[in-house]
Amino acid sequence: MFAPEFPLMRDGTDIVLNGLTYRLAILGTQETEFLAPRALSDGRNLQSGDLQAFRKVVELLEELAQTVNSLNERLLDRCDGLTNRALSLLLGSPSVSPAFKRALQPYMFGLLKHGCNVLTERGSVIVPPMPRASFEREVQSLPAAERGRVSWSCVLDNVFDPVPLATQGFYLFESDEDHARFEASLGPEYAETCDKLRALFNQAIEEPASITAEHWDTLDRLSQKAIDLQKAPIEAALESGPEAVRGVATRVRMTCDAEGHLSVRATHYAKEFAAELGECSRLLLAMRDAAPSWATELRAVLEDLAAWCLDGTEQESWGESRPLWVAADDADNLIDVNLTFEEKVSRIGSKGGLQLLACSFDSVPEALREVYASVREQARRQNLNIVFLRQLVVGGGASNYTLAGEKLPDPAGRPRYKVMIFTNTTRTAMVLCNAPLIASATDWPMDDLDRMADSAKLGVLFHEYGHTLGDYAEFLGDLGGSVEETNAEASAIYQTCRLAPDHLEPVVVLEACWTPVRRAMQGPTESHSHANIVLFDELLKAGAVRVEDNGKRKLVRAIDIDCAVDVAWGIAQRMRLWEVGIPIERQTPLIEPFAPEDRGQDERVARARRRYVESLAEAERASLRQAVVEECRAYFAIERLYEVSRPLQEVIATMPGFQAVSVVPTDRRFGLLLQR
Repeated sequence: MFAPEFPLMRDGTDIVLNGLTYRLAILGTQETEFLAPRALSDGRNLQSGDLQAFRKVVELLEELAQTVNSLNERLLDRCDGLTNRALSLLLGSPSVSPAFKRALQPYMFGLLKHGCNVLTERGSVIVPPMPRASFEREVQSLPAAERGRVSWSCVLDNVFDPVPLATQGFYLFESDEDHARFEASLGPEYAETCDKLRALFNQAIEEPASITAEHWDTLDRLSQKAIDLQKAPIEAALESGPEAVRGVATRVRMTCDAEGHLSVRATHYAKEFAAELGECSRLLLAMRDAAPSWATELRAVLEDLAAWCLDGTEQESWGESRPLWVAADDADNLIDVNLTFEEKVSRIGSKGGLQLLACSFDSVPEALREVYASVREQARRQNLNIVFLRQLVVGGGASNYTLAGEKLPDPAGRPRYKVMIFTNTTRTAMVLCNAPLIASATDWPMDDLDRMADSAKLGVLFHEYGHTLGDYAEFLGDLGGSVEETNAEASAIYQTCRLAPDHLEPVVVLEACWTPVRRAMQGPTESHSHANIVLFDELLKAGAVRVEDNGKRKLVRAIDIDCAVDVAWGIAQRMRLWEVGIPIERQTPLIEPFAPEDRGQDERVARARRRYVESLAEAERASLRQAVVEECRAYFAIERLYEVSRPLQEVIATMPGFQAVSVVPTDRRFGLLLQR
């Protein structure tokens, strides 16, 4: 038996990207295997043919995930998905040297995790592990037929361009010349920023030992500045362009004239990705045919999804989830499938990334059953469909990381929501994989992490529940996601107090003490990080949490749980008022003190909020919305986020020097990297 050319990465392997150490946690067969029950809810035993049919469905879902991954990477990568395909070709070719492949491993993992060569949480381009000449030598070693399948100059130009694009692959320049004219139009400040960025980036490639933590921090800040300078003219062009360019399910192409003026046009995803969606439809119909005839809900969802993939109406509502998918909750069907473009992932405005979540239904954990019954009663008033699931197969927007929870809304007024809690990844990836970090960053005892893992499921449930109590504000552009996530994070704390008070302490420690530290480690550029960092700052200022030095390390400690609940309630209300266009100076009469026993309080406050907005003239509403935009822009400004996260950085400095990164390795290209 031949030894491998190089050892594959495994659970616990440390990966270094841009000076950050990630410790890999692979959620493999043990956590994601399809485990069918012996019998259905009516006591009827499953037959061997039924089990084989469901396993065939899972096999086809894994095939579907490969198409979903490929399509989604086209939206994330400025080279239309070519970057990851090309470098995977190098990693899998027997013509490429083992030494090169080994050096490429961590870099390739970063590309697969993010769908492109930009660190999602930090906005900076991932620094390649060797100079361009090394890549070019290995490309030349490929057989001519393989080498000719890829435009290598395009790929390597992208890999070695240190300036991230705000546009990603959601918005494409019609030509390299258009892109060059656009960058030239951004002026001397942008040019100077890019020059500094190139110098640091090249130094990191050529002299990696000379790069300090301060250098990496500077690289991140320069990258974020470059993105911000790009965004203003692009956002202005989108605002003045045709309505379709602002749609969630449209891909935009841009031209730039000699004066720097941008023109934009849109192509609906249904047309842009017709070939990939056609393949998705074929596989979904094959699943429908493979599923047992009695699994009527699953078969109906698969058929509806297949029809949606071929629906070429090019309407904005095409990108939304459908009622049949949202209503699906019959555990006797064993598998729950969601394929949607709803995830808002663009750095500019709202754009959807394709995401596949295929799960098996899971029972409510014993420790949470009483609480869950209470939550279900409250949820019925909000028209929520709450299900506990185990992730089996993931693809696209969820392909290379794990989700703790997800919320799907009905279209057309959103009268109903599907709130999904993923029990395997919440427990394993969110808590247990981070055990040494949680123990270092908080005063929560290591031997009580099982209780926190159970409570974490409720924290996720109430976070997703909180999303349904707000209303995503399109007028806020890319700030809308930050406001929505802050509302959801704050909701997780006060809803736990109201509906599951026995779990309040671990949820507060998790959401108010540990998660802000985790987000600060990741970087303050993404909407979830915005939410946790600003919530921590509000809790710190109010005295609900405190950063302490215990003589060995610094940690975040919950000081006043009741205060934390009150602060969370106040922040959630502020975010929801911002979402309907009410600035801070008008908010006080619309906020009332938190009443934990009043389960109708959210609805009552929401009705008062709606009545107030409806009483305003349209001109006044527009003026107030503009004021809200300015308040949100200041509240979530990147420099402010860096400033308020300084206490968290003090904690991070005394912690173990790694971040946990978990992955469900459905993407077959992980086979080139990971030992499962």
